[in-house]
Amino acid sequence: MSVALKTDQRTAVSGASANVRKPLPEIALVGTCALLYSLMCAIAPVTRVAAVRHARQILRLENYLGINVELALNTWLSHHPWLANVSAVFYSVSFFAVTFTALAIVWVKRPDRYDFVRNSLFVMTGGAMITYWVYPLAPPRFFPSLGYVDAVATQSTLGSGYSTAFSYLANSYAAMPSMHTGWAVWSAIVLGTFVFKSWRARAILALHPLYTIWVILATANHYVLDAVGGIVFCLLGFLLANLIITRVSQRQSLEARGV
Repeated sequence: MSVALKTDQRTAVSGASANVRKPLPEIALVGTCALLYSLMCAIAPVTRVAAVRHARQILRLENYLGINVELALNTWLSHHPWLANVSAVFYSVSFFAVTFTALAIVWVKRPDRYDFVRNSLFVMTGGAMITYWVYPLAPPRFFPSLGYVDAVATQSTLGSGYSTAFSYLANSYAAMPSMHTGWAVWSAIVLGTFVFKSWRARAILALHPLYTIWVILATANHYVLDAVGGIVFCLLGFLLANLIITRVSQRQSLEARGV
């Protein structure tokens, strides 16, 4: 969050014109990038053998660290159908809905910060896409023999449809990092930093990533380390976006001086 705040002055010039920018080209850009992300994840040359091998590595590491809480949460959730249904629906729709809504709010409320916010989202998501290619990971729901229940597929009609579509249109082994977590943390940070700045608003915003992390673990879609990875990628996205803004600002300054 502090990294984001440091870029206020650096983007004042470029952001000043953001109010008069037309939204349709930006919608086309974001939509195209979202489709490209989905396509690149779907065609990743991954194998089940590698994904299962990596899952065993993650499980062993979490057992060693004492943070393997996924099965306990998943077992508890499976005994509470109404909450499992709510969690399955949340898992199926929240990640895109909340992320795009947050981006739109920044466009309207803080156009001077929009480029930085969008760039950080692109950097984070692009980094995750590359990781899915090089480190496929089978989520816990692929191991019913260990006691895991696929809550999204079994506890909700909407979730079942999502799981069916996901199995055909996306990479089922794109677990590390958890972009459900990364996008949820990103949304809370950008809205809490640039738009809704009261402590009450920030406390409410913080609930979103916290509940998201609980959901991805309890529904057996991710490991604890996937959530950690999502947070790390989010922070790296802000850092690299800040570096991009700095370089662009420096170049514009040099050009203005005729250097």
